[in-house]
Amino acid sequence: MADVFISYSREDFAYAKAVADQIVTDGGSVWWDRQLSAGVIFESEIRRELKAAKCVVVIWTATSVGRDWVIAEAEDGRQRGILVPLQVGACELPLPFGRVQTVLCDDWTIDARRRECLHAVSHGVAAKVRLDSRDAGTRAAELRLGSPRVRPTIPETIDEL
Repeated sequence: MADVFISYSREDFAYAKAVADQIVTDGGSVWWDRQLSAGVIFESEIRRELKAAKCVVVIWTATSVGRDWVIAEAEDGRQRGILVPLQVGACELPLPFGRVQTVLCDDWTIDARRRECLHAVSHGVAAKVRLDSRDAGTRAAELRLGSPRVRPTIPETIDEL
């Protein structure tokens, strides 16, 4: 079982691959639907992997916000307090995900911006997973992370301002 479950829309494969590669580079283990074998009952495998994950990364895009599976997987992560959301481009997040601190990548096409977003996601994953067995390379990667640019949260009451 992997530490991190990645939820995304198939149309957003390139984003999911980049996130998975970054997490693995930083020493984490990842499960995403590219690991499904032909002939398996995919719902059972997805549920098992989702339940075992220590962190759920959801990739929100204009496409994924309308996908029931993505919303359901993200909701599982949100309810368990292990969700790390990444928003790529402009889209309206499904309720209640607008209340969860989200890494906002407004321009994936700019290499420096994409790297910054990937490191912010990896930093969020590390905070959720908290692996005591992290190797030196992972600790070094965490130390070189810059401050993530995140979507601001909106206060619920005037007292929170």
